[in-house]
Amino acid sequence: MTQNLRVDKCWSELLERLPAGLDLSETARHSGAFERARGVRSAEDLLRLALVYGTTPLSLRSTVAWALAQGLAEISDVALLFRLQGCEAWLQNMVSGLLSQAVQPLGSHSVVERRVRLIDATVVSGPGLGKGSWRLHADYDLCAGRFMGFELSDRHGSESLERFEPVPGDLFVGDRYYAKARQLAHVVEHGGDFLVRRGLTSCRLQHPDGRALDIGQLLKTLTPDQTLDFPVLVPLPEAGGRAPLQARLIMRHIGEEGAARGRRRAQRKAAKNGQTASDKRLKAAEYIMLLTSLPAEQASTDQLLQIYRLRWQIELAFKRLKSLMGLNDLLAKDPRLVRSCLYAKLILALITEDITSKVLDSFPSAPAHPSTVNLAAPAAHL
Repeated sequence: MTQNLRVDKCWSELLERLPAGLDLSETARHSGAFERARGVRSAEDLLRLALVYGTTPLSLRSTVAWALAQGLAEISDVALLFRLQGCEAWLQNMVSGLLSQAVQPLGSHSVVERRVRLIDATVVSGPGLGKGSWRLHADYDLCAGRFMGFELSDRHGSESLERFEPVPGDLFVGDRYYAKARQLAHVVEHGGDFLVRRGLTSCRLQHPDGRALDIGQLLKTLTPDQTLDFPVLVPLPEAGGRAPLQARLIMRHIGEEGAARGRRRAQRKAAKNGQTASDKRLKAAEYIMLLTSLPAEQASTDQLLQIYRLRWQIELAFKRLKSLMGLNDLLAKDPRLVRSCLYAKLILALITEDITSKVLDSFPSAPAHPSTVNLAAPAAHL
């Protein structure tokens, strides 16, 4: 689809898929992306230049040559650089508009008891910038099978549930990087619930009576055939009188084959740091530990484990962005230009996703989405 942006008919069709009511000229002027028509006649032409440069292999010089041949613009590559640097906020707002347009008709909770939102991040690298120069944080609606939100940061931007705001009834799902007391409190205080994987050194836990919970000691008592699911408290740092969060800790052995892989990973990680993996860490590598605020009457152990296993859906979505949309194929080095390119790629990705979803929805006998999770359904045996 990226090559088709250079074809007038395809470009016109893309414009029709932008958010309804979007005034390109007004929004471009308001954001400072288009203040005068010097070399570029209109905001629409500027958007086309941004998408062509951001989503195709063309360099700045090649993009300028193509635009001149098309009669689209008559500017130098340096002038185009300055123009695209100023498009960052404009393109970011366009991404937000496309996300809002996509999410609104899919916000019904009629299929599932809760909307499951997968929160994760992926690193993006540019030429000569080293591994993980940028980090794209994402919010993914599991049952709708599409992104709900993005946030772009540099490589120092931490992964956090606080980057996205839940609405009452939402279930936020994240890996062990999100198992922090402050982040979990953010979800609960907005009326949502959380399901996160707990690492050995994640947030502190307490017994319901306030005694500290020793995970290492607990692991010593477990056998591979046991599954634990019991109430815990998550004390909040600098609580200021706030009560600890009520949660459930779930622990289940991952099987001999998975346990062997887990131990090897733990040993490699320790060796990389010049250390030897402790017995406690090796034992912890044999188990999956989940922490959730959902009460047992709303979701069983098996159901929660099933939901967490579906977290790979957001990993696949990231892979699509990188392999199909070239999210990692960045020619730009200037930070402002990089951000404009990334937002251009996301605009095209969201439009492509919208086209694909409409095609799939039109299939006369489409099966239920494989990610659909009904928390009210009987739990399947694992």
